[in-house]
Amino acid sequence: MRKNVFEYTVPSIEGCAQAPSLRTLQLQEDGTLWGGFLFSSAPLQRFEWDAKDGNVVSVESEGIEKILGDDSIGIWAGLRPSSTGDTVFTAWHRGSVPSFLNFFGSDLRKADTAMIGNLIRKDGGTSTIRHSIIERNRGEWHVRRGKEPGVLSDVAIIGDYVFGLTPRAVFREPYLKTEKREVLRSDLQGNFSLNRDSAGTFWFQSQNGRLMRMGLTDLKPKLTPLKVAGEELGGGESCAVDGWIYALTQGGKQLVRLRMNPITLEEEIQVVSEFEGRADAMHMINHEKSAKLAVAESFGGQGTRVLVYNLGPMEDPEMIGAPPTFEVATQFEGIPRIAAMASKVQSLDGEEPRDILWLATSPQPGSDGREKLQIISLIDV
Repeated sequence: MRKNVFEYTVPSIEGCAQAPSLRTLQLQEDGTLWGGFLFSSAPLQRFEWDAKDGNVVSVESEGIEKILGDDSIGIWAGLRPSSTGDTVFTAWHRGSVPSFLNFFGSDLRKADTAMIGNLIRKDGGTSTIRHSIIERNRGEWHVRRGKEPGVLSDVAIIGDYVFGLTPRAVFREPYLKTEKREVLRSDLQGNFSLNRDSAGTFWFQSQNGRLMRMGLTDLKPKLTPLKVAGEELGGGESCAVDGWIYALTQGGKQLVRLRMNPITLEEEIQVVSEFEGRADAMHMINHEKSAKLAVAESFGGQGTRVLVYNLGPMEDPEMIGAPPTFEVATQFEGIPRIAAMASKVQSLDGEEPRDILWLATSPQPGSDGREKLQIISLIDV
C-alpha cells in the first residue's frame, strides 16, 4: 500500500467564530472529487487528482457561495453521484426569527457543532436554521428549493426521485416536479443520513430505537421488529456483494449490518464490531465479486486508524453467518480524526484494477494559525 499527502489551507469565513468543518467528500461519475464544508468561505471545493497515481494535486473553489448568499453557513450533506451525472446537496442558513428569540443570538456562525447538534435533537432546528436544496443539472448549479425552515439532514437523487431526510421525517418528490413533494413519515428519530441497501430498501430509526424499512416507491416506511441501541443511526454503506448495509449506532461506538433475508424475507440485524474508540467515517469499495469496508476509528485526539473489512458473497444466503472481522490497514499518530472518505476502483491499460481510497482529515490549526486539511491517498489499500 502506498500513501501520499496533499495539504492545503481551508478558507474560513471572516468574523466567524467556528473553524471550517468538512461534511462530505464524494466522487462523481465523471471523476470529479468534491468536498462540502461548513463554516468555510468556499463551501464547495473541487479536488483535482492525478489519474496515474491517484494523488490529489490541487484544489479549486466551485464558487457556490454566490448562489448560497451571505446568510449561509455552508454545506451539510449530499453530493452523492447519480447515473445521470446530476447531484444535489443541502446547505444551511441562519434562521429568520428575531435575535431576541434566537438561542444563538443573531449569528448561527457563533455556535459550535455540539450546540448545533443539541438543537437539532431538540426541535429539528426550526427556530434557528433554514435550509436550501441545491442541484446540479447539465453542468449548472441551481436552487431547487430555497431557505425553508428547519434542518435537512440529507438529500439525494435516487432513480426518478429526490429523497430528503430531517431528524424526524422523510420525504420524496419527483425529480422534475418539486411541487409534488410527499412526506412519507414524520415520526422518525435520530436519522442523519439516508441509509439504502443494494436491494433498494431504505432503513430508518424510529422512536425507542425501532427500525423501519421502505422501498423506493412504497407509500411509507413500515415498522420492523428490529431495534438498535443509541440515539442515532447513520453512515450507511451498502455492500452489493453480500447484500447487507453497514451502519453506525451508539455515537459511532458500534457497527451493525442490516438486510432483508433473500430467502425468508425477514428483516435481520447483526452486530459486527464494538469499537475501542469512535468510528467517525465509513466507506464501501465495491468490486464485482468482493468488497472492502473502510472504517476510520479515532481515540479522543490521540490518533486514528483505518480498519478494513474484506467482504464476499454469503456462503448460504439464508443463514446470517459469522460477522466479518477487520484488519488494521494503517495508523496515524498526529491525526485526531478522519472526517470523510471516498474511493475509486481504477483500471489502467495492462494493469490489474487497483483501489484508491482518499481520506480527508478534520481541519486542524497550522503553525500560521490557519486551518489545514489533508487529503491522504491510499493506493491498493
